[in-house]
Amino acid sequence: MTPFLWTPNRLPHFIQEVMALNPLYYLAEGYRSALLGTSWYALNQLSYTVYFWIVVIVLFMFGAKVHLKFRDHFIDYL
Repeated sequence: MTPFLWTPNRLPHFIQEVMALNPLYYLAEGYRSALLGTSWYALNQLSYTVYFWIVVIVLFMFGAKVHLKFRDHFIDYL
């Protein structure tokens, strides 16, 4: 559940916290605040910005490791 076309403010607080675990939530909220001109989302939500980049780096490292492991057999899987 990524809030691209709706705001999650009307949902219960527990659901908002679960949605915040989704890294795309950070991007959607950032675009919304940038387009509507409400604030600098990356600076106001510094803890979530750090969380987002940690998730991105971990997923990148996992993908790089999987790629290096299966690089020789990659064409077979296509």
